[in-house]
Amino acid sequence: MCIRDSDLHIHTNCSDGSLSPEQIVERACGAGLDAIAVTDHDNANGVERAVLAARGKPLKVVAGIELSAYDRDMETHVLGLGIDYAGERFKESMSRIQALRHERNRLLLQRLAELNIFVSFDELEKEFPFEVHGRSHIARIMVEKGYAADFKSAFSEYLAPEGKAYVKSRRLSVEQAIELSHRYGGKAVLAHPAKLRMNATQAEGFVAYLKRVGLDGIEADYFAHTNVERDFFRYLADKYGLFVTGGSDFHNADYGVNLGDKFFLPDEKTLAALGL
Repeated sequence: MCIRDSDLHIHTNCSDGSLSPEQIVERACGAGLDAIAVTDHDNANGVERAVLAARGKPLKVVAGIELSAYDRDMETHVLGLGIDYAGERFKESMSRIQALRHERNRLLLQRLAELNIFVSFDELEKEFPFEVHGRSHIARIMVEKGYAADFKSAFSEYLAPEGKAYVKSRRLSVEQAIELSHRYGGKAVLAHPAKLRMNATQAEGFVAYLKRVGLDGIEADYFAHTNVERDFFRYLADKYGLFVTGGSDFHNADYGVNLGDKFFLPDEKTLAALGL
């Protein structure tokens, strides 16, 4: 199978996306994509469903995860692509990470309550069963209950880092996220690097450091990158021997871009790294 159009950063409703893994596969096929990576936050619960849904279809599903990490008080996301998601040890590791996410949610709901905004764990479970809950789920309930005008304002006013109820998460270090990706057979990719809001010198220093601790790739072709940002991170990838990925970071119709509207053309280095 010849892989051309791909999207290597997609979320399902197994984390904070709006579509099921099966719906993602249907949309991807309808958009003419050749390969996708399911990369839910801190879990791989949707991967097997996507793989099964893609059987018999002209679509390759890469098993992935988006790990939330911190480096020097800066939130950094690492995509683990090509992971072995089925083993019990992997599931145990994810359970420990999800416990940290649950504690953050508890503190966030407590802060919202102090602002007379009441969202409960029971509501999250009822509205979003079988999902790993995060800020997006809380935002949707806030909109439904009239606490926010829309999804974006729920984030900007309350849930984003500058928001009134924001709670910093306790997460892995970047080194641990890279090691975890490798431990379970995957490649570690720095996600949406321009979001780190570093200048060119800082960004290069950070990428050089991550390369030394095992980074394999960089998401230079992130949907929101400008041409200048894309070219700069491609330059860093070439300089430090990293492969390049790209993706839409699709969550839902309210977030950034629709699935299939933006796609990435992987080169031979990327195809080889991911076994495509």
